[in-house]
Amino acid sequence: PIVIQGNGRKQIVVNGMRHTGAYDFETGREIWKYDGAPAGDLPNPTPVHGHELLFFTASHGYGSPVRAIRDNASGDISLQEAGVPASALVWSHAKMGNYVPTPIVVGQNLFLTGKALICLDARTGEIRYERTTLEGSNLRGGLFGSFSSPVSDGRNLFVPLNTEQGHILIVPATDAFSVVAINPLGSRIRASPAISDGILFFRTETEVIAIGEENVESAELKYQPERRRQH
Repeated sequence: PIVIQGNGRKQIVVNGMRHTGAYDFETGREIWKYDGAPAGDLPNPTPVHGHELLFFTASHGYGSPVRAIRDNASGDISLQEAGVPASALVWSHAKMGNYVPTPIVVGQNLFLTGKALICLDARTGEIRYERTTLEGSNLRGGLFGSFSSPVSDGRNLFVPLNTEQGHILIVPATDAFSVVAINPLGSRIRASPAISDGILFFRTETEVIAIGEENVESAELKYQPERRRQH
């Protein structure tokens, strides 16, 4: 769940299997719910808030939707009639959902990295681009199946790939696809990266790595976790 300020009050927004919804932060009372199937039976990704919209996604099982819902929604915003969406549902895609990674909003764009690298216009849901492979690289097969969520410094997007060497794909955080770099970290990465004070932090299966400017001492720090015997 996430906590947002919407419609003049603080809300707890939850991605759920049977329905998604928001609850009053102070009282716990339901503000709105959306019972729209298919919802995907494992709603792992965290909701994302931007442009006065809430973005939900899920995958696994029957459905894998991506939806944008207004943050001032109230009441039951499920389908008003058969096949007629409620006005609070701004846009949706039925088969673009993420299984584990949380999407990210950068500027006008919403990026998803579950089955492919997808860029959508956050406000309209228009598809800007979709990439399942990386032409010109020797990386093949299921690259965007990582459990890790992408991060951004506002200029570039850093996307962990599903490879044994823990490759990080760097692309511009714009609606025009290009590859800035593809860098291996040395072993598979399952945790989501983090950014703080201009430093990128990555956790692979064997190391915690901090990457920053050359004159930042902590940017060269690596932590080798203790290896324990298996019992």
